[in-house]
Amino acid sequence: MSLAHNISTHTLAAKAGNYNSIVTYNYGVKQIQSNSPYDDYSAGEEGKIVQVPQNRWVVDGVQWFLFTYLGESWSKAGKRLETNQLEQWAEKVFSKEGVICFDVHVDKGGAIIQDHIDQAMAVRRVFEKIKRE
Repeated sequence: MSLAHNISTHTLAAKAGNYNSIVTYNYGVKQIQSNSPYDDYSAGEEGKIVQVPQNRWVVDGVQWFLFTYLGESWSKAGKRLETNQLEQWAEKVFSKEGVICFDVHVDKGGAIIQDHIDQAMAVRRVFEKIKRE
């Protein structure tokens, strides 16, 4: 904190112009967690879809969040999961007010591949169903 540029000044810079911007500090792929007192959501990257939040918050005021990929690996094409598997997991996450984000493959023309669009839309339908309940 004694440095001119530290986690506090980085956070202020990230929120400059839009105080409602959200930030997190990710120190690697681990258990879903908050890594600093400046986090608005948890750092969470995972290749598996096994973690489910106990509730919306990792700690007070820090939203549970997980980032994973739909392809064979990060930024890759293919489908590593069956859509029904993804839907079942998403339902568990959304029912506890967790947030998920997907890495998708973009083809040479700049379009998201259809398999990934289809899976993202399936997850959206799960979200809409949970939201209505």
